[in-house]
Amino acid sequence: MLTSVLLHLDDTRQADPVIRLGVDLASRTGARVRGLTLCDTRRTEAALHCESAVYAVMEQNKQLMTERNQEVIRADLSQACLNAGLNFDVRRISGDPLSVLPQEARYHDLMLTSMSAESVAKQRTIAADLYDLMRRGVQPMLMVSPAAQHIDRVLFAFDGSEASGRAIRLFLNQKLFPQADYRLWALGPNEAEVRQKLREMADYCASRIDELETGIALGSFQRLLKPYVEQWQADLVVLGINKETDWLRKLSGRQALGWLTRLPCSVYAAV
Repeated sequence: MLTSVLLHLDDTRQADPVIRLGVDLASRTGARVRGLTLCDTRRTEAALHCESAVYAVMEQNKQLMTERNQEVIRADLSQACLNAGLNFDVRRISGDPLSVLPQEARYHDLMLTSMSAESVAKQRTIAADLYDLMRRGVQPMLMVSPAAQHIDRVLFAFDGSEASGRAIRLFLNQKLFPQADYRLWALGPNEAEVRQKLREMADYCASRIDELETGIALGSFQRLLKPYVEQWQADLVVLGINKETDWLRKLSGRQALGWLTRLPCSVYAAV
């Protein structure tokens, strides 16, 4: 079950979908909400050691603008929570996201944050750090697509790994979207093994979901997941990231996150 949710709030455009989904989840589950605006100080601190005073002033001005934008975001979240009658609080923190967020996330069942290719490209957010955050223990994490409105179709992407199974089990135990349509999609290089994996996980899911569609595919996540998500029109994909052997380990953090942000849906991930 979901008892406490952490909303990491990005700039105004990226924060709106996170606020909407977070408030909706908390309203349905009775969870407490903590909103967090985080001013990333890494570039400002680096500028202090730079010989160029112009660069240092530019970074300080950017930080001031970020802080002003985050005031609006905190006000928006507070109003949304008040309107919904939720138990909530909002925090403002400055520091290194890779240090702050793992500390904050320890006290919550789920962290929501924004996910967009635009954020990665412009480096306006900590989106490029999400992969590292998951590996540092910020999990489960729900990365909200900018286009997210409602979560009506949930795809379980299952490759037979322990991380993949753990992510699905966590998601089902939290009972986040009980009215959604579900599909369990198993994939791998060998059809007999994939079908065996599918049967075992389908038995587990069937005890917790009234109706479950199933499917299989032969191949890799990198090649097949995006077109399958588009074909099934998934609003959310649930997947696991194995620290040691998962295919994402072969990519750098920025490359891995860039691949995820190209998915046309939100992502629920756990290590």
